[in-house]
Amino acid sequence: MDGERREEAEVWLTFVTSARTHPGLEPYATQMHENLRGLIVRLLQAADGLGLLRAGLDIEAEADRVHVLLDGLTMHAVLRPAALGPEELSAVLHRHVTEITDPAARR
Repeated sequence: MDGERREEAEVWLTFVTSARTHPGLEPYATQMHENLRGLIVRLLQAADGLGLLRAGLDIEAEADRVHVLLDGLTMHAVLRPAALGPEELSAVLHRHVTEITDPAARR
């Protein structure tokens, strides 16, 4: 989104790409992946516990969707920054969060 986040995203993408061809890096890339997904699960569970999510939402499936969305947005931000700027990236994420939240909780 900003210069610092872009640099972080570039480092992340370089690292996970390198881990595919450097076996010594693979455990670290796997751990990063699992840690991020775990964080997403905990955030969704907390939001659900507060009644902020749509009723009946499958937390595990939604965690996968959010994780893939974040990874995809990050890749687009790094590989095609002119195509999707900070406003567009935020809009995509905001749209998804709006879709999974309970409309009554937003009042």
